[in-house]
Amino acid sequence: MPPVAELITQAHSAGVTISRAGDGTLRIRAPRRAADLARTLRKHETEVLALLPPAHRCLCGATAGVRLYISGYRCAEHTPAALTGRPEPGEHDSAPHRPGTTPPQATDARPWPAEETGYCATCRRPCHRYGEGGNPLCTACRATTAEA
Repeated sequence: MPPVAELITQAHSAGVTISRAGDGTLRIRAPRRAADLARTLRKHETEVLALLPPAHRCLCGATAGVRLYISGYRCAEHTPAALTGRPEPGEHDSAPHRPGTTPPQATDARPWPAEETGYCATCRRPCHRYGEGGNPLCTACRATTAEA
């Protein structure tokens, strides 16, 4: 019986994929011609797992739903945005207006025409930005600025 490291080398040369699943168990994908080799590897699962790199884990120890960020692997609860109390990029509906696109329409009735709607420069909410009476800030942000 060859050592487990040699079995892994033979398996890779035979087209067998060996990896660690998210729950820490052994995952083997083998073509039919290497089925015997895959069965032998499964018999020695603990030795094979000891030779494989560890599964991607968050700092809290979670392995399910872990994604790679600049700061390392993180689960949904420990992403950089979640730690600072912000939504994940792309999860909010108030994206800045880009030239050549139509800004989203506010659902409530407004006293100005729809084509004069734009985003507030501070909070990015739709407001009366263009045309006569328009302002780059919404009424709430203007009130905050006036108080300061």
